[in-house]
Amino acid sequence: MKKNLLSMTAIAAVALGLSGCAEWNKRSLDNTTDKGSNFTRALAEEYRMLGETEQLVMFDDLDADLWFRKGIKAKVGCPIMPEYLNGWNLRNDKVPELAAARERLIMAMENGSRDVAPEMTAHAQVHYDCWVEQTEERWQLDDIRACRAEYYKAIHEVEAMLGNHVVQGPQSHVVLFNLDKANLNGEAHRVLDDAMVHASSKDHGRMIKLVGATTRNLL
Repeated sequence: MKKNLLSMTAIAAVALGLSGCAEWNKRSLDNTTDKGSNFTRALAEEYRMLGETEQLVMFDDLDADLWFRKGIKAKVGCPIMPEYLNGWNLRNDKVPELAAARERLIMAMENGSRDVAPEMTAHAQVHYDCWVEQTEERWQLDDIRACRAEYYKAIHEVEAMLGNHVVQGPQSHVVLFNLDKANLNGEAHRVLDDAMVHASSKDHGRMIKLVGATTRNLL
């Protein structure tokens, strides 16, 4: 009896801790200043809404905390990518469609969708992440179908908005610093964002070559 009581107390403590983390990060997200692009601003808001659904409707504080934390990073302008499938416990038969859907979204990003269709690209990304999460949980079938359907609707609209707008990515991504400065300007952040999207494509491979040079090296 004593052992069972201790186990129940431990479970309650863990649940309370997770709930506290989710609420803390929700408040942090709400109080964070927008610093990014139209895409990252839209992404932060989409993650906030997904986090609130998980917290207040699904009572899933663990996943709510994940979405709030991604929202915080997006809100300060960090390039947040769609979920990588190897971080989730997915049935083998569900992986091919999810992998193809992620690659479709990455392709749209490589073709400039974050600039051409920032809000709809963010909508597609967050509903893709929702689809992955619900697929891992396996029991909320209506939610799996809803997230999946919303992703496909959004990515179709993104591709329609892109039309023939295709951005050819550079073979190399070059970031230049001002003389005797180490801070990155807006253009440098854009180049790094593009490099992140390119590196996330399955066609890129596993190797990233990083080369740096000082002013002395260039003289």
